[in-house]
Amino acid sequence: MSAKKFAWERAWTLVSVLLLLLITVFTVGCFKGEANLTIRADGSAALKTRLLGTDLLKESIVEATNEIRKKDSSAQVKEISEDGKTGFEITSEYPDMKTLAEKGGDLFTRRDGKAAGIRQKKTWFYDAYALDLYAGSSETGNDADSDDPAAAAMMKGFLNQIHYEFCLTLPETPEKHNADRTEDGGKTLRWDLAPTLAAGGDKHIQVEFRLWNKLHIVLTAAVAIVSLALAVLFFILRQKSDAGERGKKLILAIVFAVLALAVLAFSVWQLTTASGFTAEDSLSPTYVKDAAK
Repeated sequence: MSAKKFAWERAWTLVSVLLLLLITVFTVGCFKGEANLTIRADGSAALKTRLLGTDLLKESIVEATNEIRKKDSSAQVKEISEDGKTGFEITSEYPDMKTLAEKGGDLFTRRDGKAAGIRQKKTWFYDAYALDLYAGSSETGNDADSDDPAAAAMMKGFLNQIHYEFCLTLPETPEKHNADRTEDGGKTLRWDLAPTLAAGGDKHIQVEFRLWNKLHIVLTAAVAIVSLALAVLFFILRQKSDAGERGKKLILAIVFAVLALAVLAFSVWQLTTASGFTAEDSLSPTYVKDAAK
């Protein structure tokens, strides 16, 4: 009985390997997926998802597109074609990072022990953000048994033919990141997500950056310059005033000089202090696995 069981297991392994070999041969370059997230200087964001494939994957691509449209009914969808593949481009707009965290999809959720999602810390001069995102095979519906080493090896060979990545474009170069590669002077970052299509595959996306509040910067600079100018002005007027007015103008000169120095000290402190994110800074909801997955 054990001999028959062993023979059956070997035969099933051979069939699995041959099937994967056929898939690899006939579907080389059959799928291209990209999630392009652009974060603007004002904190708004646009998520453009591109799904392209051959006729073999047409039904799956349509299903994936419909799932995205269910989560964002206002998303703009258009048909696209590229290098013999057809598919869809779905664009969603978010007015701020909080909305992105809440409505952007599972990738932006918080997962205990795995990812903190999108974290935000506001200051006078800038809003600091930390993206700590997790993409795993269990979330993409690839929980197949990977105990068979031959089948696993064939699956890896198949994944090498797939283009599937996450791209982040920022208005400024980030402070920290773990991207696989960068472009545009470091403002565009790319992560390869193809490994997440296999059982046990996962990817951590981590990046920290700042969005500067230009209005606050201008106001602060104006206060510092005006205060310093008034301090100098009252000091000069003091010298030209009579004895009864000199004391008052000296006091005003000192007050404005102290104010200018206080603004300068505050600015230096704000710009040099590390963000120091905590769990309470997360904007993301907790991930809830879809029972249908």
